[in-house]
Amino acid sequence: MLKSLFRFGSGSRSRPYWLSLVSCLLAIVLQISALGVPVIENPLEPPDTSTPQATLRSFIDNMNASHKVLMAAYQQYLNEPGFTASKSVREQEKVAEILFERSSRCLDLSKIPERLRRDAAIEKTLLLKEVLDRIKISDEMLAANQSANSKDISIWTIPRTEIEIAKVKEGERAEEFLFSPETISRASEFYKKVQELPYQPGATVGFYDFYRATPGSLLPPKWFHWLPNGLHRVYWDQTLWQWIAMVFLLILNASLSLFVFKKIQNKQENINPMYRKIFITTPALFSVFLTLFVAHVIDDQINITGGVLLFTISSLYFFVWLITAWIVFLFVNVIGELFINYISLKDSKMNVRIVNIFIEFISFIVSSIVFLFGIQQIGINLLPVIASLGLGGAALALASKTTLENIISGIILFLDKPVLSGEWCRFGDKSGKIESIGLRSIRLRGTNGELIYIPNSMFLDLDLINLSRFEKRLFNHQIGLSYETQSDQLETILNQCRSLLRNHTQLIQDSISVRLIGYSQSSIDLQIFVYVNTPDEEEFLSVQEELLIKIKQIVEDAGTSLAIAPIIPLNPQTLQ
Repeated sequence: MLKSLFRFGSGSRSRPYWLSLVSCLLAIVLQISALGVPVIENPLEPPDTSTPQATLRSFIDNMNASHKVLMAAYQQYLNEPGFTASKSVREQEKVAEILFERSSRCLDLSKIPERLRRDAAIEKTLLLKEVLDRIKISDEMLAANQSANSKDISIWTIPRTEIEIAKVKEGERAEEFLFSPETISRASEFYKKVQELPYQPGATVGFYDFYRATPGSLLPPKWFHWLPNGLHRVYWDQTLWQWIAMVFLLILNASLSLFVFKKIQNKQENINPMYRKIFITTPALFSVFLTLFVAHVIDDQINITGGVLLFTISSLYFFVWLITAWIVFLFVNVIGELFINYISLKDSKMNVRIVNIFIEFISFIVSSIVFLFGIQQIGINLLPVIASLGLGGAALALASKTTLENIISGIILFLDKPVLSGEWCRFGDKSGKIESIGLRSIRLRGTNGELIYIPNSMFLDLDLINLSRFEKRLFNHQIGLSYETQSDQLETILNQCRSLLRNHTQLIQDSISVRLIGYSQSSIDLQIFVYVNTPDEEEFLSVQEELLIKIKQIVEDAGTSLAIAPIIPLNPQTLQ
């Protein structure tokens, strides 16, 4: 029968029937393979990490099982027609990933930044397996209950190695035994020391090389095999095609970002400056999303590994967070400008310059917080840098203490608004008109026309009276009459002064007081006290001038005069 079958297939005319038969057999094989997809009874079951030996056994067993399932799935994938993997292959890949993830959970990755933890888990797991595959692990070493006191120890070192499995002291995985962070950080070092040693029986031969030299995650796509052999050569732990693809993507990312930025920049000349800040964020957002996409392709598709991946991904995400911080800075500025426009409608005297500086300061603080948060996610810690600048920072802080006090005082002047530009005030023993309030100092124009600069911190410490915000102003004068004034004349002067004040429309009637207050050495003293119903300085001076002239006229009409202050002769002894 077999002979006739081979004879039947030897002729050229029977070749189509032979190919049909092979296809049918291949379909049957694939169907059988699909029916034999391994099944994990409990995919949620964690690895046994109750003792150091149990952790080691869980790590090795799960890695061996993952490698076996993955290689079978990959071979089936290569034998299948078509470009995409079948459902059977995808299910096997999922099983391999679950087993691999169990092995990775035997590693203490708490010291690795969150953003890089996934890549580190895959690479460090494979490196540790490569190391363990080249050293002899005895059955006694793998015994989960080898020692009665195994749970009482905190660190267990695999004999004749520096690989440590330590008990986690705190956190979600406290009391579990995991490969220590020190061992994880030295995995590459261990691998380089043993990579020339032969594999031990039962090893997952070439698992690490299979992962790092192929695209995708654990199961690489078919197109990888279509590349020329020369592109598979390894340089600095990456294949040549990986270097070419990564450099191409980085150049494309920079070129497209720069192109979009220039296009947007050329179209914003006629845009309102406030909206220009929003408009300019368009290329920035485009660059952020493009860089994130490029980082994803480099990491998950090209599958760059090791230190090259760490440097590249960290650099890309550093750029992403830098641009994000700049976008936040611009948006906070826009919100600040909208706030300025809103309150400027209510207060035309507000100092916009100091508000702008204050808003830029807030924008800088917020964007700096965003940037520092972002770079900490990729493992860049600036605390050592800040600590190293501690001495210089202290000296700088002392040198800038006065400047900082003035800046804070300027912010207080803006928030409390005791004075505004254009207002008159009395400060200490001087008075003047506010010309401008800066971030460091305040500028006033004195009553004699002099220009006065006062640091903000010093200005706030002075006795400050805002003369422009009086609801009313006090007319308070003491009038001295000569002793030649008769009693009837004195009475007439008092009555006519009261009548003058009562008939004036700009005076507050309830405050009028005209009294004889005493007899001094050279005059009969009258006190005239009243509030002028105006906050304006010029209007008050005009009313005061009018009242003083009419009071003098009343005194003269009564037939008397104002007293003349006596001239006190100088004592020659006081001059010595």
